[in-house]
Amino acid sequence: MGFVSAMWTKEEWKPMNKSSESFFNPMDVFEKIKIPALVFFGDLDKNVDPFQGRDAYKKAFQKANNPNYKVIMIEGADHNIIISETGCETERYARTKEGWSDYDPEYLQVMEEWLKELKTKSHAEFLNHCKKQSPSTDPAAYEYLYDGLPASVNGVCNVIKKQLIHPMEASQMKDKLPPDRYYEDADFPTVSEMLAGLVSRNDNGLVNDRKPEERLVVACHHHGLLLASILRSQGVPVRVRAGFARYFEKKAGVRFGHVICEVWDENEQQWILVDPDRNMVDFDADKFEFSYKAWLDLRKNKLDDVEYVSALSEGDHAILHILMQDLSCVLGEEKPYWHEPEFLIENVDDINKLNDDKLIVFDKIATLLSNPDANLRPLQELYTNNNFLHPDTHVFADWYEIRTGKSFDDFSKEFE
Repeated sequence: MGFVSAMWTKEEWKPMNKSSESFFNPMDVFEKIKIPALVFFGDLDKNVDPFQGRDAYKKAFQKANNPNYKVIMIEGADHNIIISETGCETERYARTKEGWSDYDPEYLQVMEEWLKELKTKSHAEFLNHCKKQSPSTDPAAYEYLYDGLPASVNGVCNVIKKQLIHPMEASQMKDKLPPDRYYEDADFPTVSEMLAGLVSRNDNGLVNDRKPEERLVVACHHHGLLLASILRSQGVPVRVRAGFARYFEKKAGVRFGHVICEVWDENEQQWILVDPDRNMVDFDADKFEFSYKAWLDLRKNKLDDVEYVSALSEGDHAILHILMQDLSCVLGEEKPYWHEPEFLIENVDDINKLNDDKLIVFDKIATLLSNPDANLRPLQELYTNNNFLHPDTHVFADWYEIRTGKSFDDFSKEFE
């Protein structure tokens, strides 16, 4: 968003600078601005023609196809939007001091109301964004399976854990599962494919008495997708988030990459953290480190003394991998974690080896992800304007072999 007081327009500047072909035309800038903008003019302005300026700004925003702008004319105000009788600078300079009380009350009131309206509109826009199914969460022909599911987040999480088994849990249930069923992420990359797989193994629906051999063995990413899909079908805003879980940090000695969901609590008017994989609802924020914090701490050399790991990577690479996955989730794409940008396919063991232009973009992403409610559009524009962020569509087996240098035939050994 932006605030602007009166500036010289092209038409006003040229007559004063006939001998110069070089001048700054603010309209060249405002004709490209698409963010919310509020412009003030005082009708007693003696520095510029306020009425000509008002019309020039309106035309500029219209040319930019900016749907969210206001150009306000304040009566009885000078160039600085201060209460005035004449609009002359000498009147303002005659004051012994200048404070907020000197500004026209309408100026402050309009600004306050505009900010509140903008915040409300932006928040509503983001909530609507989080209600929409993505290609990854759309249940498609299997939405009927959601009929009759619990309306509570706790109830939905309980249902999910009766349908899905995490690969680490599967390693402890070998006597209850068919041979070689150890990791099915690549077989069921989307919710519609997950639901089709569940129906093929038990067509009674998302039942609580589903046997282990009838469930899917998939990781946290898939748990998050299914929770988001079910709740969105109920009209609940959900955003999938990637970060680092700290639940077993002391026991495992690592901070591992993990996917959870943020669910909008309408009663409390706030986001709550939900981990459908661990069946945890509204847990404390200190148990989960968001991707943006890990990245910004890495850049400042302020990481906690613990090893960061994610899917087939560790250290700097793991943090950058999770940052890119989190970006995909917040933008509503929620792509499989093996669909990485090309620059990440090779091992990034030290971010200092990346060029400065990329590092600046990653810093911007992390900063914006710290408050996604207010920064959806800037994140979308940043993603659109930087092609190197766009993921390549890899087959899981190829991604595994490129990332590890091992044959995919040996993949099962990772879970023995």
